[in-house]
Amino acid sequence: MRTPQAGTGSPLGLLEEWAAGGAALREVLVTGYAVDLAELERRLVPTARGLGARITALSDPSGAREPVGVRHAGLLYQHGHAGAGFEVGLLVLVGDEQVWVAFGAGDAAWDDDRWLVVRSTPERGPLALREFGDWLAELPGVVPMPSWIADAVRVVGAAVRPDTVDDSLPDLRVADRLRRGGAPAETALLGARLTGDTVAVELRATSHTVVESSPDGAAWRNAVVITRDSATGHTVRAEYKDNGNRLLRARVPAGTPTASVFVTDTERCAPVRDLPRVSRDYPLADLFADHAVGRRFEADFLRVAAETEAEAPKATWARDLENALGPSLAALAFPAAWRADGPDPDLVPAEDFRLWRRRADKLRQAAAPGPLGQRLVVAALYATLLAAGAWEGDEDWREVVAEVAVAVQPSEAELADLPGDVTEFAVSLSALCVALLRQDAVFDGPGTHDRVATTAWRRTRDLIPYAVPGAVAPLLLTATRPHARVAVESELDDLVELATVAEDDPDAMLRLRFAEADIPATRFDGAWIVEGEFRNPRRFAARAATLAGSPCAVVARNAKKSTAILRDGDLVAIAESTVRRWRVYRLGPASSPTTLFGGDEALPATREQYPLLPIPEKVAALAAAAGVNPTMVAAALQ
Repeated sequence: MRTPQAGTGSPLGLLEEWAAGGAALREVLVTGYAVDLAELERRLVPTARGLGARITALSDPSGAREPVGVRHAGLLYQHGHAGAGFEVGLLVLVGDEQVWVAFGAGDAAWDDDRWLVVRSTPERGPLALREFGDWLAELPGVVPMPSWIADAVRVVGAAVRPDTVDDSLPDLRVADRLRRGGAPAETALLGARLTGDTVAVELRATSHTVVESSPDGAAWRNAVVITRDSATGHTVRAEYKDNGNRLLRARVPAGTPTASVFVTDTERCAPVRDLPRVSRDYPLADLFADHAVGRRFEADFLRVAAETEAEAPKATWARDLENALGPSLAALAFPAAWRADGPDPDLVPAEDFRLWRRRADKLRQAAAPGPLGQRLVVAALYATLLAAGAWEGDEDWREVVAEVAVAVQPSEAELADLPGDVTEFAVSLSALCVALLRQDAVFDGPGTHDRVATTAWRRTRDLIPYAVPGAVAPLLLTATRPHARVAVESELDDLVELATVAEDDPDAMLRLRFAEADIPATRFDGAWIVEGEFRNPRRFAARAATLAGSPCAVVARNAKKSTAILRDGDLVAIAESTVRRWRVYRLGPASSPTTLFGGDEALPATREQYPLLPIPEKVAALAAAAGVNPTMVAAALQ
């Protein structure tokens, strides 16, 4: 569009039209007497942010609503209060080649199609837009507002103002729609801004004023005090060290609190860099409920995975993740940065389980070689689907989750280059996956589940000691459906403890396996000693030698009888206190010490039999491989 146009329409329709055209969006300015932030987040922020815009919202504190359901203020968009009586309703969209403005009453609905809509370009436009740009540029000098909001308003004003005024729309006038407001209230909290670990509060105060902070609007505590001497009636700036609370309000002693504001991180709210990103936000409720949204998400994610060439820098990692994947997926990937709750597995429709299993596998394969943020999304998605019971009793999830456990672990470069809390979360999420695999499985066990869990364990255990179970608390989900698979914190604690002990004790895993098999084994001079009141020491020696693997030396004994087994490769020797001879056997492909010696029947026949002493050559070789003194083993049978 090169010719300016004027007409009527709704702000939401205008934004949808822009999105349909696919052009990048740089700035969005929303103003009104009462801007419903929860509605803004639901209907405008996902699309505008998905197009790359910085979103600035300015409203009158007198029209402010309770911040119920507001999640992204100050994180995805910046919001501030203007002076009292501010009733200008605007939606301004600024791109590289287009400028669209909707003018309405300050309380007009965003889906009301009676707004005045003007479309133009930055190069040439009507006089009305030049006048409007000048009005925006002057607005911060007339109407009190936070300084960072003022900066954004001036930027938008400069962008709206056409370089050249043409003769289009000569009869258009917008000045009669623009009211700058009346006298401001004596005490008004304009906004708060986070820079590093410092929160700067801007407000108008005429007397002693206390600024309070809260995490949720329920419990409030003092954050900073404006003394009477500082309360000049003009805009006052005060600072305090960030306490993690995002919601602020101000009050004078015995007075009514002001309208609340959200602490704004202007870095996170900045225009999105021109990097691969999804076309919209994907709240999980929409993602699982709407097949069209699910298909679009799949295509978006696969495209972003294919186009992303490098990991985001440390300083902007969280912001770039949010820009690339949208706030909902970013919160799924790293909940701590957005103080997000965990996903709800019950959102996944049972009739779509098969669809989501296939979709998750596509995403896994696409994300595996890519940035950590994408791998985190995939791992969290698998945790959600498992908690929903999406495999419906089928165990083929194990092979896939084993790959996810390995893929989500940060590389050496990522450990060095990314924020520590991000890599800690990734390691903890890997541990969560391994804990799931360990359910109904035994490390180093003979079964299929055992082998899958063991392989994943061996590929991840070097970093698991650094896992923090509490870091993945949002993904320790509750099982409410049949076939649900969830991990609990104690399982992660046990896994971390095992990995930590295994770093210093090479026998830690084997001790665990013995304990799980109820074999009371202890290590002494290189041999495993099994002592107890069991009836058949030979059976316990055989089971211990099978679990210990090759090479090993085992002595099992009760009050009446002792059995010794030496093993190396497929060669095994056994001797007992009741028959003081060594018998040597060669194991077949499907045999083990347990299959040979684990029953109550007599020992199998063998041609290779030797006296207990002196130690025969083959037995000495087996003992040497196991690192034990064969004479001491024989003495244990005396």
